Amino acid sequence: MAESIRGLAEATTIAQFAAIRIARGNAYAEELLDRFCANDLRVHQSNLETRQALAREDLAAALANSSNVHVFYMDGNPVGEAWLDQEDGGLGTHVEAHTLAILKGCKHPEQARDFVDFVLSAEVQSLLARLYGETPVNAQAEHGSVRALAHIRRINAPLEKIAAALESTRAFLRSRGFGSHA
Repeated sequence: MAESIRGLAEATTIAQFAAIRIARGNAYAEELLDRFCANDLRVHQSNLETRQALAREDLAAALANSSNVHVFYMDGNPVGEAWLDQEDGGLGTHVEAHTLAILKGCKHPEQARDFVDFVLSAEVQSLLARLYGETPVNAQAEHGSVRALAHIRRINAPLEKIAAALESTRAFLRSRGFGSHA
């Protein structure tokens, strides 16, 4: 039963494994990768290639972020999602975030703030969930088939530690055979 994962060109892969290393250590991450490889793991260059391979190669599973799963589903493909380690006491999963920022000293701070408020509004967050499978960060948004943020058990790995571990995790993954796909 083959599985698929996106390669090191996708930072979400590196961040997920960085979070696993932080929460459970290198030995746990190595064992997890060994289990993936034992199931004929296939590495693809991007989330798009991973989604396409899922159907084309009739793979049993693909490790991808939620929005990619939902886009694939919305395109009419017969897929579902299973969130990693959501059981009581489970490891949880890394939740990747898109960010907005207002630069200090920007020329139009009020308009910049208005734009941030617009993007974070329930209406826009609902639209992003409906059209792109993005998990709304506004609790008032309609999430539809997208799992609500409040219902995702998140991995215990602070973002600053994940960011600090990205390069060492890239090296870790390369040492485990992911280098030819970076």
